Amino acid sequence: MPEKPTTVSTWATDGGTRLEPTVGEKAAGFAVDDRPPARWINFLWGLLSDWIKFLDDPVGTGSAAPIDASGGTGTAPGLIGRGASGGAPGVESFGGGAAIGMESTGGTAASGLNGIGGSSNGIGATAQGGAPNGDGHVGLGTGTGNGVTGLSGVGGATGYAVVASGDVTSPDRSSLRVVPQDTDPTISLQGDTYVNDDSGGIRGNDGTDWGRYNAEMSQYVAADDETLPTDGTTAQFAKTYVIPANKLKAGGSITIKAFGLMNNVGASDGVYGVVLRLDGAIIGGATGITKPGTGTQDWTIDAGVCITTEGAGGDYASSGIATIANAVNIVQQTQSGVAIDTTAARTLDIEVTSTAANGDLLLFGLIVNIT
Repeated sequence: MPEKPTTVSTWATDGGTRLEPTVGEKAAGFAVDDRPPARWINFLWGLLSDWIKFLDDPVGTGSAAPIDASGGTGTAPGLIGRGASGGAPGVESFGGGAAIGMESTGGTAASGLNGIGGSSNGIGATAQGGAPNGDGHVGLGTGTGNGVTGLSGVGGATGYAVVASGDVTSPDRSSLRVVPQDTDPTISLQGDTYVNDDSGGIRGNDGTDWGRYNAEMSQYVAADDETLPTDGTTAQFAKTYVIPANKLKAGGSITIKAFGLMNNVGASDGVYGVVLRLDGAIIGGATGITKPGTGTQDWTIDAGVCITTEGAGGDYASSGIATIANAVNIVQQTQSGVAIDTTAARTLDIEVTSTAANGDLLLFGLIVNIT
């Protein structure tokens, strides 16, 4: 192939030097021995020079000089770039300054750019950020559209493989959404992570088994003080915590801490009970607590629950204790083999008993942590 010329011809660029023949004259062409007008010849040579200059200019120069590649009537692409076997790319695009190297706009429901990997583990599309700290790929969603769907990223020496950045000031959406799956995937590698559709929790793979990440849920229920008068009857604080259905899993645990204030206003000793219950079964606390004389004392309940088996016929073991400053007769509550249906929602509450109208109990906080 001959080398590309270094100069580009220009012809008849002054005004009035060209005259385009009529449609009929162009269809008939020149006859033998014709002497066409000079401006006809100028038009022909000038048009050829204009096209040569257009094709010689860089692609996209000017507002009306892009390459427009339209696909065929079927599925044939408008433009194909085939890389060489030695690794040379079929198409390489460089942006200048703040300009985009390549912009691709999809049809009504078609992709703007479609990268399909080769048959032997070929990469569909590779994006490399510029030095020193350029992003390799940035996906910008529009409206409710996703920024990136289906992505495999490999980070640099000190870079992240994938960074999802959303609105940090007043977000309507989280930076990243992982679509829940209903069960543990059958093919997995160490480090694989997914969101379980039943429990809503995050599960990870250690290379052998799937398991739940710790601290899936921590809830502070009592944001305001609640007072419960003690009048010789049994009552429950209104503030409770409802564990969602399918949240409790075999091998998981619940740790609970409740705390408040005991106020004995009578001259005689007050006898109280304060227990933490899971669906009516006591999992921690004490009854028959004697509070001598008048005044106030802090009280706390610390309890733990271990889920032994899950499902409609599940069961658990629990242990907990109530502590009241300067009080006596504190008894630790321990249970095992207690039946529980983990497929249904379960309720944690605090029950209070008293032998007489000696005062009241205040609930300051109920903290529930499920792992």
